[in-house]
Amino acid sequence: MRVIADNAIPRLRFPVFQDEWRMERLGAFGKVSMCKRVFKEQTQPKGDIPFFKIGTFGKNPDAFISTALYEEFRSKYSYPKVGDILISAAGTIGRTVVFDGTPAYFQDSNIVWIDNDEHEVLNRFLLFCYENTRWTTENTTIARLYNDNLKQISVSLPTLPEQRKIADFLTAVDGRIGQLIQKKALLEDYKKGVMQQLFTQAIRFKDKVNGEAREGALGCDHGNDFPDWEEKKLGEVSELVNGLTYSPEDVAETGLLVLRSSNVQGGKIVFDDNVFVTSEVKEWNLSRPNDILICVRNGSKRLIGKNAIVPDGCPPSTHGAFMTVLRGDQNKFLFQLLQTDVYKRNVYINLGATINSINGGDLKKFKFMFPSPDEQTKIADFLSAIDHKIESVATQITETQTFKRGLLQQMFV
Repeated sequence: MRVIADNAIPRLRFPVFQDEWRMERLGAFGKVSMCKRVFKEQTQPKGDIPFFKIGTFGKNPDAFISTALYEEFRSKYSYPKVGDILISAAGTIGRTVVFDGTPAYFQDSNIVWIDNDEHEVLNRFLLFCYENTRWTTENTTIARLYNDNLKQISVSLPTLPEQRKIADFLTAVDGRIGQLIQKKALLEDYKKGVMQQLFTQAIRFKDKVNGEAREGALGCDHGNDFPDWEEKKLGEVSELVNGLTYSPEDVAETGLLVLRSSNVQGGKIVFDDNVFVTSEVKEWNLSRPNDILICVRNGSKRLIGKNAIVPDGCPPSTHGAFMTVLRGDQNKFLFQLLQTDVYKRNVYINLGATINSINGGDLKKFKFMFPSPDEQTKIADFLSAIDHKIESVATQITETQTFKRGLLQQMFV
């Protein structure tokens, strides 16, 4: 590819193409089509024909229509053909799905498409145009992409051969992203399966082989057995550090970072939504590497119990009153234990009746089976290694998606 500075053509272009691009409106390629409206009373939670609404667009359906209604509507009203790009016209506007020809399927009338014959623009190219489109809506309380809005949207077009080349290239990038997403999902499933076996003791580590430490002795028939696991309470293996109560007057632009529920995302500490205070905090209440930060009170019940381990290099910080910290000698193991279904069941059982919270006394009473410290270390190291692989793939996904966004900005006018 070569970089081009002319505004009439994209900055990044395959060198074999020289023609200028031309502007067209979507309405020039065909009429805006939509399926017949289906009313709520015409659907059921189970049935023969999947019915996709805006909320399930591109996902699994949660409603169905009868075969008779499907046959009637499909024979009388618009229905997409293979390759048509379906667009959500309400709710989150601009979500797209390429219709793959699934026959026994119907969709809400809030899903629209351009009935394009592909004489001037390939649907595969148009799909990437949509990714670059800023969808306009009427100034109403409910966002809606009206037919006239869609028809008036302008796109810049190269020749069909160049469209095909661009679409092939970007499709390959999408394929790479898809492979990485699948790889991450497989690693996550693998970890779940291994955790299930480890924490139920279906598989065990061995400590040594021929008197020497053996790496990866998981499930090995040689070496020495570790001691039997023992039931213990969280309060026996760690200490609780209560959170800081502060007032709006204590909040400042800079100062001591207060870790809150919003700083715990996907089992990690993130720093996208930070609050700083000028309050004096005792040494004991300052965050330390490997502390486990737990959300113990929140307006959303599903967030209670979510947790993350404080990483090395975390800025000077403490945690808020709706959080607590578990601090112990084997927190890397304990963090993995707090990702299990056993922990989640404990959280659910001990939720407050009137407010979404777990008090410290109940948290310390959570019971688990614990291996010896040496086996804890092996388990933590093994699972942490999988976590690192998952993080590495997640980083590759983000980088490839960023790369694609850059391509879209430079390959289209």
